[in-house]
Order: sequence, then C-alpha cells, then structure tokens
Amino acid sequence: MKVFQVIDMNVLAELQNCLKDIWWTPSDTLHVSKVPKALREPAIFTGYRPVNRSWLYYLLSLFRVHNETLNVWSHLAGIFAILFVLWNVSDSYGFTNKHLWPALTFGVCAIITSIFSTVAHLLHSKSTNIHYTMFLLDYIGVTFYAYGTGVIAMYSCSTKRFYDAWSQHYLLTLVIACWLSYIVLCIAKCLYGENPFNLSRKVLQLGAIFILSVLLIAPLCERYVTCLMQSSCSIASLHHITICLILFGSQAFFFGSHFPEKMFPGKCDILGQGHQIFHILSTVTQATQIRAVIMDIQSGHSNHTDPVMSRFFSYGVLLMALSLLTFFYARRFTPNAKL
Repeated sequence: MKVFQVIDMNVLAELQNCLKDIWWTPSDTLHVSKVPKALREPAIFTGYRPVNRSWLYYLLSLFRVHNETLNVWSHLAGIFAILFVLWNVSDSYGFTNKHLWPALTFGVCAIITSIFSTVAHLLHSKSTNIHYTMFLLDYIGVTFYAYGTGVIAMYSCSTKRFYDAWSQHYLLTLVIACWLSYIVLCIAKCLYGENPFNLSRKVLQLGAIFILSVLLIAPLCERYVTCLMQSSCSIASLHHITICLILFGSQAFFFGSHFPEKMFPGKCDILGQGHQIFHILSTVTQATQIRAVIMDIQSGHSNHTDPVMSRFFSYGVLLMALSLLTFFYARRFTPNAKL
C-alpha cells in the first residue's frame, strides 16, 4: 500500500487517459472540417485523427485505420526492405570492396529518409505546432535521400571524364545544394503551411527538388551523351539507369499532382492517395538504385572511381549539422513555436 501512496495521482490520471486512447471507437477519426487547416490535405475528406491527444494515442495509431496509416506503414516497411537489400548485397559481395561503399552510404541515407518520414506521418497530427515540427524534420530526410543519390551518381555511375573533372569538389557542392534545397523547403512550409492548397507552396517544393535534381543527374546525363557519341555503346546498356530516372519522374508526378484523389475527391481518404503511391515508389526506386550500382560494379564501369567512406561520413555529418541548425532557426517562424 505504501508503494501506491507514493505514486503521484497525476501520473495515475495520465496513465488512465493513455489506456483510454488504446481503444478504437468510430469517433476516433474526424471529417476535414474538424481539424486545423494546416493538417488538411487536398481532396481528403475523412480519416483525420483528432488533435491534442496523448503521445501514446498517436504511437498506437500505427495499428489503427486512418488517412495516414498507409503513409506510415509504406515507409516503415521500406526501412526493412532496404535493410534486406543491403544484407543481400553484403552476403553476396561483402562491403570490404570499396566500390560498394557508395551503395552502403546510399542505403543508410535511404533508411534515414524513411525513418524521418515514418515519424512525421505518425506523430504530426498531435497539434499544428507538432505538425510543422515533424515535417521540417521530414525534409531533412529528403535532403539525405538527395545526398545518397548524389554519392552513387558520382562514385558508381559517372564516366571517367566527368569523375576526373568534378569529383574533387562534388561532395562539398552536393552538401551545399542539399542544404539550400532544405532551406527552400522550410521556407515553403513556414510561409504557406497554413494553406496546403496554396500553389506557391507546391511550386517552391518541386522547384527546390528540381534544381537539386539537376546536380544529381548531371553525371548520368554526361554518360548518356558519351554513349550516344560512341558507336560501340548501345543505349540499351543504360537501361538500369533509365529505369531509375523514370521512377524518379513518377515520384515527382504523384508527389506534386495529388492524383488520383483530386480526380476522385473523398474516395481515396484511406487507400489510394498519391502520396501513398509516392512512398511506395520511393522504396522501389531506392532498391532499383542499389541494383544499378551493383550492375555497374559487375560491368567494371565504376573502376575509375576512388570512394572513401570517411569522406562520405564526414560530409554526411556536415549536412546533418547544417540541416539541424536550419531546423531550429526555422522553428521560430512556425505557429505557436516554443523553443
């Protein structure tokens, strides 16, 4: 009895509230009109979780049906999918081969991306303030996906001419470009986050990603040009790269278009949202990118490169530091931000 007397009654009350949150009831999801404007998504009318519940409620919503369920699970499953791909690569080749280090770096970046996205979609509905915080963090994951893609583009898929000309300064340029892209994403969220339907917000988001994509695909474009200029080279030999580029374009389309929910308003509230398709395509693209690296290693195409894992790690740490500093500064401009 003395043990129970020591327990603060407030703690017991909070525990009781948490236990109540475990149970599913039909009123657990709301119509779009019942949630803050910043949490609304175009053409999604139902399935919104209520705000201002306990953290346990949102954690347990992982196992409930709402309009973010598949967004959470698609990237959560993606984490394990990429881990499985990396395990197979390690089992088949071993990461002692330095030409596999770009693939390992990319895989780690892809996992970071999926972790940030999973947490953001799972917890953002707690409040408007938390919504902003979670997605500003989510954008850090986007920058790391770009960083990892840049690493494999230069150190696994580039031509010798492009590598010799640009490799010395490429990583620093890549980090700066990723950081600037993150700044633009933060600006778009802070300026227009209260209105998810604002076209300027989407233009800024896609513009930041597009400009960064130019740097990422530059090594690949030069490879296509070189192949076209050589009679001995067939474009068919670049199909593994072409598939990745097509998947990238598909991701951009579903991210920016809100298709098919805009065509069928209210019919894709739980299943079939464009963002859900974007998440699934993201994992498929990541696995395909790792496959492309392996194919270039097997063909001997990447033998001219000199990957250094310590450099990949150091520049990755620099990118994370710059992104976190920007995150804390951007938080000052979000509604009800409390630092």
